[in-house]
Amino acid sequence: TTSNTTGPFDQTAAITQAVRAYKDNVQAASQASVTINGVTASGNAAYGSVTLPGGGGGAWLAINNSGDWSVVSQGQVGVCKSQVQQYNLPAIWAGDNPVC
Repeated sequence: TTSNTTGPFDQTAAITQAVRAYKDNVQAASQASVTINGVTASGNAAYGSVTLPGGGGGAWLAINNSGDWSVVSQGQVGVCKSQVQQYNLPAIWAGDNPVC
C-alpha cells in the first residue's frame, strides 16, 4: 500500500518496488505485506516509512540513479543530516534529528 505521494513527479510504483526489494524487507514473510507509508519525493530522492509484518519498520531513503530507484538506508533513525548533504536533499528532510 502506498499513500500520500507528493513532489514534482509521481514514480510511486518504482519507489514502492525499490523499498519492497530492499534487503531488510525481502526477509519479511511476504514483500506484499510490507506497508509503505507517506512517500515524499523531490528530484532524485524520496523518503517515507515502512511497516513490516509483526509491527517492525522504520524510515527509508531512496535515491534515483539513472532511472533506477534504490534504498540507501532504512531504520528507526530517519534521514540523517549527513545524508542530506551527501545526496543534496532538502534540509528539512533531516529536521532536528538528534541521533545523527
